[in-house]
Amino acid sequence: MRARAARALALYFCACLGARCASGPAASAPPPLAASPELAAARALAPDYVARVREAQRALEREQRPQVRVELARLVALSTSAARAEAERIALLRSADALEQRIARAVSERAALERALDALTRERALTQAAQSQRAEAVWALGALSHGATGPGDRDRIWEVCARRAQALLAAASALGLTGAPLDDAELQLTAARTAKLPLRVHKARQALASAYAALGAARVQGARAEGASEAERRDLLARVLELGLGARVTAEALQIEADLRGPAQVAGRLALLAELLPAFPHGAVSVACGGVQRCQGPWLPGVRARLGTRLQLDAGRGVAPGVVRLSMAAYRSVSAEQ
Repeated sequence: MRARAARALALYFCACLGARCASGPAASAPPPLAASPELAAARALAPDYVARVREAQRALEREQRPQVRVELARLVALSTSAARAEAERIALLRSADALEQRIARAVSERAALERALDALTRERALTQAAQSQRAEAVWALGALSHGATGPGDRDRIWEVCARRAQALLAAASALGLTGAPLDDAELQLTAARTAKLPLRVHKARQALASAYAALGAARVQGARAEGASEAERRDLLARVLELGLGARVTAEALQIEADLRGPAQVAGRLALLAELLPAFPHGAVSVACGGVQRCQGPWLPGVRARLGTRLQLDAGRGVAPGVVRLSMAAYRSVSAEQ
């Protein structure tokens, strides 16, 4: 009796142990899906893969057969790895897209900076060239105002005058000027280019004066109802300052002053001014002298010949003795007026 009981207990123990060993550790339930940290990123990046993991998890929780539970547990593990890998792939793709966008923006910004640098370089080069030409023009006009030039200066003065005349004719042509004024000025420029010493400087000065007149004709032809433009006003002021004459712009007029009591070349600068003024054809030019005798100098006939009826002689009240003041109301400052 006791022997039978002992054998029965031994058989029952072995059966229980065998069943436990058969189920194994893989048959135990995995942790809940919500507590799985490895799927935290996958929920947002690969929700379809996470759905497969959930489905396998639920099937595992419902299943009671040990062998099937083993297979379902493997399915849960594989699905979890696949979800994590998919999430990592999507994250890398998004990171690559962001990097490509940053690279594209950087390339675009670099191209814009390079264009700005090129523009700045060109602007500086043009500014330096303009300053150099302006300095050369100031020297040439100063030499012409003295009335006597040395043999070494003639070619230099001739080149400055011819180059400026050509630029003025190009501007007149761009403004739409055709016909006799432009043709005559071009003939004068051709004569200056082919002139021999010692007439080269004289011919170049004549060509420059003709080019000034042609530009004035173009400006009259394309003038707006209100007369001189702001650009034309700035051009006049710059040209007068190149001559070494004093100038200021007020709400009433652009005023040019020359003190004839100074160096002898001041009269020569006024003669050059007379050649320049036809390029600025708007309105009258009022001349006031501090002392009547000062308005009888050799510079006045040239001004009168080139301006004609535009010239108006003023009484000269308020002008210092020996000073000549030219006023051009059409070139007054609009901003100062406002």
